[in-house]
Amino acid sequence: MVVHGSGPFGRHSDFYCFDGIRMREYAPACCPDGHPLDRRQVLVGTHPCLCAGTSHRTWRCVTCDLIWITPGCALHPEWPAWAGSPAGDLP
Repeated sequence: MVVHGSGPFGRHSDFYCFDGIRMREYAPACCPDGHPLDRRQVLVGTHPCLCAGTSHRTWRCVTCDLIWITPGCALHPEWPAWAGSPAGDLP
């Protein structure tokens, strides 16, 4: 059973869900420029930062080299913030 909702990790349900005891993180289906993403077309990482009080999740499209982030970063406003996916683009 997949359960959506806010939880102790400070993330809204647009970013993760619980599947039994596993937490599953949503992932974008395409980059902001529209390139479709799969495991070979995106680099997923984290960016430690003090602006959010936590690290940011980052995605880099290998087709166009665009980086986007969640939550939005005050130190890198050129990186678009991903709003999440209530529809659930799960990897």
